Amino acid sequence: MSQQKKPRKIGRPALPKGRAKARIVPVRFSADDLKTITAAAKARKQNLSEWIRTTLMGGNIKRWYAFCPDELHIPLFENRPRKQDYCLGCGGIKELHGIGEGYVSKEEADKGRADSRPLDNPNSTMAPRSL
Repeated sequence: MSQQKKPRKIGRPALPKGRAKARIVPVRFSADDLKTITAAAKARKQNLSEWIRTTLMGGNIKRWYAFCPDELHIPLFENRPRKQDYCLGCGGIKELHGIGEGYVSKEEADKGRADSRPLDNPNSTMAPRSL
């Protein structure tokens, strides 16, 4: 008797843990609004979900942050930092505290260092973009 291979599952493979979006929020738009939104998304070469997310978040970017006690500043990281990690602001390995995740402006993310209170409000330094 020959062994048969299991058929592959249909659909996109599951995303790695922590990468999947947490919830789906149903929203209704009028036909005219949906045409406007779809055109704006196409103009930016984004799908509808990406466009809505970036528009609502005002261009802010999710980053890992920590507090550096030596200089009293907030270094930003693309990935979760270790307790002892390189601090871009100090230029060396530092003992980091209060590691968390939040939103900062694109300018802050680019420089790798956050302003004094950037992470408690997604729109701390930038207002949402209009259509």
